[in-house]
Amino acid sequence: PRKPLTFESLEMLDWPFVYLTAHYAFTLTEAEEKGLQQYIERGGFLYADDCLYGQTFGPAFQGLMAKVFPEAPFKAIDLNEPAQKLVYNQKYSFKNVHESGVPMEFMNANPFLCLIVRDRLSVVYSPQDIGCAWEISSPPPPSNPLGAGMHSSDMNPGGREAAYRIGVNMILYTMSH
Repeated sequence: PRKPLTFESLEMLDWPFVYLTAHYAFTLTEAEEKGLQQYIERGGFLYADDCLYGQTFGPAFQGLMAKVFPEAPFKAIDLNEPAQKLVYNQKYSFKNVHESGVPMEFMNANPFLCLIVRDRLSVVYSPQDIGCAWEISSPPPPSNPLGAGMHSSDMNPGGREAAYRIGVNMILYTMSH
């Protein structure tokens, strides 16, 4: 059985890409905060995805990052940033889409925020729950009997594909930078 991996664990430094998501607000211990800072400063990449579209997880995550990296405020990610278009350019043909490839109903502005730490894109935050499009499969397998139709990504033709492309770009960017 796998043991939980926390930011205070030295084993965390073996992972170049960490995906963090939740529905609600959270806190880290002081040791975990220090471990998170060390992880990012040593080259780790953190992709945080809000499962409830910027409600309580978003403010908690942004507050945590402001505490850990007060000198690196969040800013809108440049859509020409390689992490946005390393393999797939984020422009799609389905209706009412932001230039990043995400349906407009999920956003008020650019959906991705980022932190630049030591001149490197180190943290990306998305409030629109890209991860749910990754986890729900269609048709439903035995491990996920809900399958498609249970999430907003299924109500936007092309939304799931856009989410996969965003994930591929982020992961390949991390592995190559």
